[in-house]
Amino acid sequence: MDHATRPITRIEAACRVDPADNLLVSGSDAPDLLQRICASDVLRRGEALCHHLVFTDDKAGLIDAPLGIAVNGGIRLVAGPGRGTALRAWISKWIIVEDVQIGTRDDDAWRLGEADLADTGVHQATTDAGAAILDGDFDGPTVDSDRFEAMLLMAGRLQAGSFTASGPNPLELGWRSLIDFDKGCYIGQEVIARLDTYAKLRRGPGLAEFAGPQLAGSSLSCDGRRCGTSLGTLEIDGRHRGWVIVNLGITTGTTLDTDSETAGTLLQAPAVD
Repeated sequence: MDHATRPITRIEAACRVDPADNLLVSGSDAPDLLQRICASDVLRRGEALCHHLVFTDDKAGLIDAPLGIAVNGGIRLVAGPGRGTALRAWISKWIIVEDVQIGTRDDDAWRLGEADLADTGVHQATTDAGAAILDGDFDGPTVDSDRFEAMLLMAGRLQAGSFTASGPNPLELGWRSLIDFDKGCYIGQEVIARLDTYAKLRRGPGLAEFAGPQLAGSSLSCDGRRCGTSLGTLEIDGRHRGWVIVNLGITTGTTLDTDSETAGTLLQAPAVD
């Protein structure tokens, strides 16, 4: 493996949060509304909210997994890169007569490659579904959102953003810990509960390299049988790499055939519990 494609272990840079991805959900009914439509426990009674929250559609396809932060006046949702507009539209769909307003924050905020790049003012969840967030000024190296996602990919970190925009199931992304299985009904709950309760989860996230670009949602096959789906690719140093959802049990090094005849190789197989 050459130097240009050697895996990154630390991301010594930050990316500015687009104001469209920096949402504030306010109003007296905001916490209860989010609790009803979110697969995670928004209320988290007895502890301050600073967790990634999973929002899914009725078929359990991921809308987004923003970092939820309790703030004065409401709940702040820092959406995955480029996912704020879709998340805002999804939440707005469920506001009927409730006292809920959704706006954006235009104050400076940064996605950190590593939480220890800043000493104070960092919002960091215990899960890795998204970056730690720094409010205010950042005096270290910065990159744009495309480069930041490329760096995450090279570091083997699957986070909410362009790679999850096609709506994969959060369980297949390995994000079971973000879902509250005791809270009761929410949008997508039946599908997620069925997959989990009856041990029907057959696929997980992997990292692959292809001979050419792959669209999110394109089919993958192994030995003539369908074995997964691409979540899209990025071109990094002339190589097309991206996340895939493939059958559990497939091993690193397996050839992944595509409809576009640009075969790939599985670089990182799904973890099997």
